Amino acid sequence: MTYVHFFLSLIAVFLITGSESVAQEDGSRVSPKVELSSNNRTYVQFEPLALVFKLTNTTGQPLPGQKVSAPRYGRLFATASRESRVEEIPGFSLDPNSSILTAPIMPGQSQELQLIFVPTERRRLLQPGKYEIKAILDVKPNIHAESTPITIEIVEPGGMDLEASRYISNKGSPAYFFEGLLIMPDGVDQNAVWADAIRNLEDFVALYSETAYGDYATLTLGGFYFHQMEYGLAIQTLAKLADKDGFPRLDSVLTTLAASYKRLGDTAKAEEYLEMLKSKRPNSELVKSTEILVRQ
Repeated sequence: MTYVHFFLSLIAVFLITGSESVAQEDGSRVSPKVELSSNNRTYVQFEPLALVFKLTNTTGQPLPGQKVSAPRYGRLFATASRESRVEEIPGFSLDPNSSILTAPIMPGQSQELQLIFVPTERRRLLQPGKYEIKAILDVKPNIHAESTPITIEIVEPGGMDLEASRYISNKGSPAYFFEGLLIMPDGVDQNAVWADAIRNLEDFVALYSETAYGDYATLTLGGFYFHQMEYGLAIQTLAKLADKDGFPRLDSVLTTLAASYKRLGDTAKAEEYLEMLKSKRPNSELVKSTEILVRQ
Protein backbone atom coordinates (compact mmCIF):
# COMPACT_ATOMS: atom_id res chain seq x y z
CA MET A 1 0.00 0.00 0.00
CA THR A 2 1.35 3.41 -0.95
CA TYR A 3 0.33 6.98 -0.21
CA VAL A 4 0.09 10.03 -2.43
CA HIS A 5 0.22 13.31 -0.53
CA PHE A 6 -0.05 16.65 -2.32
CA PHE A 7 -0.59 19.31 0.28
CA LEU A 8 1.25 20.06 3.51
CA SER A 9 -0.87 21.80 6.10
CA LEU A 10 -0.97 23.61 9.45
CA ILE A 11 -2.58 26.51 11.30
CA ALA A 12 -2.25 29.81 13.10
CA VAL A 13 -4.55 31.07 15.77
CA PHE A 14 -2.67 32.91 18.40
CA LEU A 15 -0.29 35.72 19.20
CA ILE A 16 2.58 34.60 21.39
CA THR A 17 5.89 35.95 22.55
CA GLY A 18 8.81 34.28 24.21
CA SER A 19 12.55 34.59 24.38
CA GLU A 20 15.66 32.88 25.58
CA SER A 21 19.30 33.88 25.50
CA VAL A 22 21.11 32.64 22.42
CA ALA A 23 24.86 32.21 22.30
CA GLN A 24 26.50 33.73 19.24
CA GLU A 25 29.62 32.32 17.68
CA ASP A 26 31.58 35.15 19.31
CA GLY A 27 30.17 34.29 22.72
CA SER A 28 27.66 37.15 22.92
CA ARG A 29 23.99 36.43 23.53
CA VAL A 30 20.71 37.56 21.90
CA SER A 31 17.03 37.00 22.69
CA PRO A 32 14.73 36.30 19.70
CA LYS A 33 11.01 36.94 19.80
CA VAL A 34 8.53 34.24 18.77
CA GLU A 35 4.96 35.04 17.74
CA LEU A 36 2.08 32.80 16.71
CA SER A 37 -0.98 34.44 15.16
CA SER A 38 -4.39 33.68 13.71
CA ASN A 39 -7.58 35.58 13.02
CA ASN A 40 -9.74 32.71 14.23
CA ARG A 41 -10.24 31.33 17.73
CA THR A 42 -13.19 29.02 16.99
CA TYR A 43 -13.04 26.06 14.61
CA VAL A 44 -15.63 23.56 13.47
CA GLN A 45 -14.80 19.89 14.05
CA PHE A 46 -12.66 18.56 11.14
CA GLU A 47 -11.77 22.11 10.03
CA PRO A 48 -8.01 22.64 9.49
CA LEU A 49 -6.25 24.87 12.00
CA ALA A 50 -4.21 27.70 10.48
CA LEU A 51 -1.08 28.87 12.36
CA VAL A 52 1.52 31.49 11.47
CA PHE A 53 4.84 31.40 13.29
CA LYS A 54 6.93 34.57 13.26
CA LEU A 55 10.54 34.82 14.41
CA THR A 56 11.83 38.36 15.00
CA ASN A 57 15.32 39.46 15.98
CA THR A 58 14.61 42.27 18.45
CA THR A 59 18.24 42.60 19.53
CA GLY A 60 21.16 44.51 18.12
CA GLN A 61 23.04 41.39 16.99
CA PRO A 62 22.44 38.81 14.22
CA LEU A 63 20.59 35.62 15.15
CA PRO A 64 22.79 32.75 13.89
CA GLY A 65 21.62 30.80 10.85
CA GLN A 66 22.63 27.47 9.38
CA LYS A 67 26.23 26.68 8.48
CA VAL A 68 27.39 23.47 6.83
CA SER A 69 30.42 23.43 9.10
CA ALA A 70 28.33 23.87 12.25
CA PRO A 71 24.70 22.84 11.61
CA ARG A 72 22.02 23.77 14.14
CA TYR A 73 19.21 21.38 15.02
CA GLY A 74 15.88 22.00 16.69
CA ARG A 75 12.15 22.49 16.21
CA LEU A 76 9.49 25.16 15.99
CA PHE A 77 6.15 23.63 16.96
CA ALA A 78 3.05 24.03 19.13
CA THR A 79 1.28 22.07 21.83
CA ALA A 80 -2.42 21.78 22.62
CA SER A 81 -3.52 21.13 26.21
CA ARG A 82 -6.91 20.02 27.46
CA GLU A 83 -7.84 18.50 30.81
CA SER A 84 -4.20 17.96 31.81
CA ARG A 85 -3.44 16.12 28.57
CA VAL A 86 -0.97 17.57 26.10
CA GLU A 87 -0.81 16.85 22.38
CA GLU A 88 1.89 18.08 20.05
CA ILE A 89 1.03 19.93 16.85
CA PRO A 90 3.95 19.11 14.53
CA GLY A 91 5.65 22.15 13.09
CA PHE A 92 9.01 22.77 11.48
CA SER A 93 12.25 20.88 11.93
CA LEU A 94 15.43 22.89 12.12
CA ASP A 95 18.29 21.22 10.26
CA PRO A 96 20.58 22.07 7.32
CA ASN A 97 17.71 21.32 4.87
CA SER A 98 14.89 23.11 6.68
CA SER A 99 13.09 26.33 5.79
CA ILE A 100 13.76 28.16 9.07
CA LEU A 101 16.93 29.98 10.06
CA THR A 102 18.49 29.15 6.70
CA ALA A 103 20.46 32.38 7.05
CA PRO A 104 21.17 34.74 9.94
CA ILE A 105 18.24 36.96 10.94
CA MET A 106 19.62 40.47 11.17
CA PRO A 107 18.48 42.94 13.85
CA GLY A 108 14.92 44.07 13.21
CA GLN A 109 14.26 41.39 10.59
CA SER A 110 11.61 38.67 10.80
CA GLN A 111 10.82 35.33 9.23
CA GLU A 112 7.27 33.96 8.95
CA LEU A 113 6.13 30.41 8.32
CA GLN A 114 2.56 29.20 7.97
CA LEU A 115 1.37 25.84 9.18
CA ILE A 116 -2.00 24.27 8.30
CA PHE A 117 -2.76 21.45 10.71
CA VAL A 118 -5.40 18.89 9.75
CA PRO A 119 -6.73 16.95 12.76
CA THR A 120 -7.41 13.25 12.20
CA GLU A 121 -9.40 10.59 14.03
CA ARG A 122 -6.25 9.57 15.88
CA ARG A 123 -5.86 12.98 17.51
CA ARG A 124 -7.79 14.46 20.41
CA LEU A 125 -7.69 17.83 18.66
CA LEU A 126 -10.45 16.50 16.43
CA GLN A 127 -12.82 16.43 19.40
CA PRO A 128 -14.98 19.42 20.42
CA GLY A 129 -13.76 21.40 23.42
CA LYS A 130 -11.47 24.21 24.51
CA TYR A 131 -7.71 23.90 24.13
CA GLU A 132 -4.78 25.94 25.35
CA ILE A 133 -2.21 26.35 22.58
CA LYS A 134 1.34 27.56 22.92
CA ALA A 135 4.29 27.71 20.56
CA ILE A 136 7.75 26.41 21.38
CA LEU A 137 11.08 27.22 19.74
CA ASP A 138 13.77 24.76 20.77
CA VAL A 139 17.17 24.97 19.08
CA LYS A 140 20.21 23.07 20.33
CA PRO A 141 22.14 23.82 22.40
CA ASN A 142 20.83 27.01 23.95
CA ILE A 143 17.64 28.48 22.47
CA HIS A 144 14.32 27.72 24.14
CA ALA A 145 11.35 30.08 23.89
CA GLU A 146 7.71 29.43 24.77
CA SER A 147 4.61 31.50 24.23
CA THR A 148 1.83 32.55 26.55
CA PRO A 149 -1.01 30.02 26.05
CA ILE A 150 -3.94 31.00 23.84
CA THR A 151 -7.37 29.39 24.09
CA ILE A 152 -9.13 28.05 21.01
CA GLU A 153 -12.40 26.17 20.82
CA ILE A 154 -13.45 23.37 18.51
CA VAL A 155 -17.23 23.17 18.17
CA GLU A 156 -19.54 20.49 16.87
CA PRO A 157 -20.79 21.11 13.32
CA GLY A 158 -24.39 22.00 12.67
CA GLY A 159 -26.60 22.56 9.63
CA MET A 160 -24.74 22.23 6.34
CA ASP A 161 -21.45 21.84 8.21
CA LEU A 162 -22.90 18.73 9.85
CA GLU A 163 -23.95 17.29 6.49
CA ALA A 164 -20.51 18.04 5.07
CA SER A 165 -18.73 16.43 8.03
CA ARG A 166 -20.80 13.27 7.56
CA TYR A 167 -19.82 13.20 3.89
CA ILE A 168 -16.16 13.46 4.90
CA SER A 169 -16.52 10.63 7.41
CA ASN A 170 -18.29 8.38 4.90
CA LYS A 171 -15.90 9.00 2.02
CA GLY A 172 -12.52 9.22 3.68
CA SER A 173 -10.89 11.50 6.22
CA PRO A 174 -9.95 15.16 6.68
CA ALA A 175 -6.46 14.40 5.35
CA TYR A 176 -8.05 13.12 2.13
CA PHE A 177 -10.26 16.17 1.57
CA PHE A 178 -7.94 18.91 2.84
CA GLU A 179 -4.42 17.64 2.10
CA GLY A 180 -4.92 15.38 -0.90
CA LEU A 181 -3.70 12.29 0.96
CA LEU A 182 -4.67 9.25 -1.09
CA ILE A 183 -4.19 5.61 -0.16
CA MET A 184 -3.20 3.48 -3.14
CA PRO A 185 -4.03 -0.16 -2.23
CA ASP A 186 -1.79 -2.80 -3.76
CA GLY A 187 -3.30 -4.45 -6.81
CA VAL A 188 -5.79 -1.64 -7.45
CA ASP A 189 -5.64 0.48 -10.60
CA GLN A 190 -4.27 3.85 -9.51
CA ASN A 191 -6.15 5.66 -12.26
CA ALA A 192 -9.38 4.36 -10.75
CA VAL A 193 -8.34 5.66 -7.31
CA TRP A 194 -7.59 9.08 -8.81
CA ALA A 195 -10.89 9.17 -10.68
CA ASP A 196 -12.86 8.22 -7.57
CA ALA A 197 -11.09 10.87 -5.47
CA ILE A 198 -11.75 13.60 -8.02
CA ARG A 199 -15.39 12.56 -8.35
CA ASN A 200 -15.88 12.69 -4.56
CA LEU A 201 -14.24 16.11 -4.34
CA GLU A 202 -16.30 17.44 -7.25
CA ASP A 203 -19.49 16.29 -5.52
CA PHE A 204 -18.37 17.74 -2.19
CA VAL A 205 -17.47 21.14 -3.64
CA ALA A 206 -20.75 21.28 -5.56
CA LEU A 207 -22.75 20.57 -2.41
CA TYR A 208 -20.71 22.09 0.42
CA SER A 209 -18.51 24.87 -0.95
CA GLU A 210 -20.05 27.39 1.46
CA THR A 211 -19.32 25.35 4.60
CA ALA A 212 -16.34 25.68 6.93
CA TYR A 213 -14.58 23.01 4.84
CA GLY A 214 -15.43 24.25 1.35
CA ASP A 215 -12.40 26.39 0.52
CA TYR A 216 -9.90 23.72 1.60
CA ALA A 217 -11.69 21.04 -0.43
CA THR A 218 -11.81 23.38 -3.44
CA LEU A 219 -8.05 23.91 -3.20
CA THR A 220 -7.48 20.15 -3.00
CA LEU A 221 -9.67 19.59 -6.07
CA GLY A 222 -7.79 22.26 -8.00
CA GLY A 223 -4.54 20.62 -6.96
CA PHE A 224 -5.70 17.26 -8.28
CA TYR A 225 -6.64 18.84 -11.60
CA PHE A 226 -3.23 20.50 -11.81
CA HIS A 227 -1.35 17.27 -11.15
CA GLN A 228 -3.51 15.56 -13.77
CA MET A 229 -2.42 18.33 -16.18
CA GLU A 230 -6.02 19.55 -16.49
CA TYR A 231 -4.84 23.15 -16.24
CA GLY A 232 -8.04 24.70 -17.54
CA LEU A 233 -10.10 22.91 -14.88
CA ALA A 234 -7.55 23.89 -12.22
CA ILE A 235 -7.93 27.54 -13.20
CA GLN A 236 -11.71 27.35 -13.32
CA THR A 237 -11.80 25.77 -9.85
CA LEU A 238 -9.22 27.91 -8.07
CA ALA A 239 -10.25 31.27 -9.54
CA LYS A 240 -13.18 31.15 -7.09
CA LEU A 241 -10.69 31.43 -4.21
CA ALA A 242 -8.33 34.06 -5.65
CA ASP A 243 -10.12 37.00 -4.02
CA LYS A 244 -10.59 35.37 -0.61
CA ASP A 245 -7.87 37.29 1.20
CA GLY A 246 -8.76 35.68 4.53
CA PHE A 247 -8.20 32.13 3.30
CA PRO A 248 -5.06 30.83 5.07
CA ARG A 249 -3.84 28.97 2.00
CA LEU A 250 -4.33 31.81 -0.46
CA ASP A 251 -0.64 31.60 -1.35
CA SER A 252 -1.11 28.01 -2.57
CA VAL A 253 -4.14 29.10 -4.60
CA LEU A 254 -2.28 31.93 -6.34
CA THR A 255 0.82 29.81 -6.92
CA THR A 256 -1.20 27.04 -8.58
CA LEU A 257 -3.06 29.57 -10.73
CA ALA A 258 0.21 31.15 -11.85
CA ALA A 259 1.70 27.73 -12.61
CA SER A 260 -1.41 26.64 -14.53
CA TYR A 261 -1.35 29.70 -16.78
CA LYS A 262 2.39 29.24 -17.29
CA ARG A 263 1.83 25.63 -18.41
CA LEU A 264 -0.82 26.87 -20.85
CA GLY A 265 1.62 29.40 -22.29
CA ASP A 266 -0.18 32.49 -20.97
CA THR A 267 2.78 34.24 -19.34
CA ALA A 268 0.89 37.51 -18.89
CA LYS A 269 -1.76 35.87 -16.69
CA ALA A 270 0.92 33.92 -14.84
CA GLU A 271 2.69 37.21 -14.09
CA GLU A 272 -0.61 38.70 -12.93
CA TYR A 273 -1.08 35.98 -10.31
CA LEU A 274 2.58 36.17 -9.30
CA GLU A 275 2.18 39.88 -8.60
CA MET A 276 -1.03 39.16 -6.69
CA LEU A 277 0.87 36.61 -4.58
CA LYS A 278 3.66 39.09 -3.85
CA SER A 279 1.11 41.76 -2.91
CA LYS A 280 -1.23 39.66 -0.76
CA ARG A 281 1.26 37.20 0.77
CA PRO A 282 4.67 38.94 0.58
CA ASN A 283 6.14 36.77 3.35
CA SER A 284 5.06 33.43 1.89
CA GLU A 285 7.86 30.97 1.23
CA LEU A 286 6.11 30.25 -2.11
CA VAL A 287 6.94 33.69 -3.53
CA LYS A 288 10.49 32.86 -4.57
CA SER A 289 9.71 29.48 -6.15
CA THR A 290 6.69 30.91 -8.00
CA GLU A 291 8.77 33.77 -9.36
CA ILE A 292 11.37 31.33 -10.65
CA LEU A 293 8.67 29.16 -12.26
CA VAL A 294 6.88 32.04 -13.98
CA ARG A 295 10.00 33.79 -15.27
CA GLN A 296 12.08 30.83 -16.37
